[in-house]
Amino acid sequence: MDHSALNALKEGQEKESSDYHLTLKASNYYLLINLDLILLRHLPVIPLYYKRTRMFQDNIHLCVSQMEKEILQFLAELVNINSFCRNYEGLKQVGDLIATWGCKHGFHFDKIYNNKDKSGPFHLYFDGQANSPFYGFIGHFDTVHPPQSPFNKLVARGQQLIGPGVLDMKGGLVVVLYALAVLKELEGSTNLPFRVILNCDEETGSLDSRTIIEEKLVNATGAFIFEGRYESDNAIVTARKGITMCEVDVFGHAAHAGESPEEGANAVVEMAEKIVLLQRLTDFSSGTTVSPGMVKGGVTANTIPDHCHAEIDIRFPNPAAGDKVHRDIINILETRFGPGTRTEYKLTDARPAFVRTAKSEQLRDFYFDTAREFAISVGEESRGGGSDGNLTSAMGIPTLDSLGPAGDHPHTDKEYIVKKSLFECIKVTALFLSRLIHSQWN
Repeated sequence: MDHSALNALKEGQEKESSDYHLTLKASNYYLLINLDLILLRHLPVIPLYYKRTRMFQDNIHLCVSQMEKEILQFLAELVNINSFCRNYEGLKQVGDLIATWGCKHGFHFDKIYNNKDKSGPFHLYFDGQANSPFYGFIGHFDTVHPPQSPFNKLVARGQQLIGPGVLDMKGGLVVVLYALAVLKELEGSTNLPFRVILNCDEETGSLDSRTIIEEKLVNATGAFIFEGRYESDNAIVTARKGITMCEVDVFGHAAHAGESPEEGANAVVEMAEKIVLLQRLTDFSSGTTVSPGMVKGGVTANTIPDHCHAEIDIRFPNPAAGDKVHRDIINILETRFGPGTRTEYKLTDARPAFVRTAKSEQLRDFYFDTAREFAISVGEESRGGGSDGNLTSAMGIPTLDSLGPAGDHPHTDKEYIVKKSLFECIKVTALFLSRLIHSQWN
């Protein structure tokens, strides 16, 4: 980028800041005569803070403005490479693209492969090598759009940037990467108190990267997840439901439905008894849901079925609610309603609950204050869908999610982000992180 304008702005601000300090000294002399000494000690802090914030705002705005063309080009390159969660070649291409970007900008990402022979896709990890405290950033570059989909390129229509994975969450990757690039320009170094994890398996449950997140981000002061947000309310996410997946198999005895039905034990009927009771555990008022989503059993209509399989989605707002619904589910599954049947089940912890805490609320307010510096209003919401923010929250780390750009229709062929929001999120994130670096949040 052209540094001449940025340097000129910095020089002007330094002179302005110097003049401002002289004015404060004169004011302090007057205050010494007229005000209590306690007030004298605190009053200058407020204007100095706003002066410093304004300086960072101007520099950030200039940096992002000069990078706009590069930002849009990089977003297009990311989106135009298909990185469906099972398209391993595409995942590697996107990972290489981001790693190359990192080398160009001074952020050297390590590749962490999810298989021993290093033939498959990989996660990316950057450590700013700064002393603690540090903050963790998480994003993912896998999507749900298969290679054969005709929805495969980024298209601009007015303010909408439409493309596969642009909201979930390649737009968010651009936000975190270019916020870091702006910080490098402002701070003059990549030695920053941040650890960045970009994984390739979030859409399939972060089964491999979960251990990386839990290892690399242990003791982090805060965690930021760059999923997209909805344009309708421009809200970041501060809580998400926990998710458990349940697989159930009921075994019975086959028999001819016409000749000897009494000799059979109907696995489908047994499963049906259980499913009705499981569904009744749903309590919308408390946020707990139990949703039988797939049931398969039987061979022909005239055969008493000897097997039935079901898969059930379980969601809960907090760990206590999760413990309760798990106990209730186990009680139902271990109750036999018909003679001659047997039930096996497996409960899998997909995502722990992401719970709002007092510390995360402080971090949220700090983010809101930063957004207001750019005259941007940001909302807040809880969501039922999971993300890697569930993992960091369960580690006890104050977590903010959906710091990526605003848009809508994720996982569809109408998925889009708002171009203006992309640039706004980069600016807000850069200033937010700069303020964190300089310990204006504790």
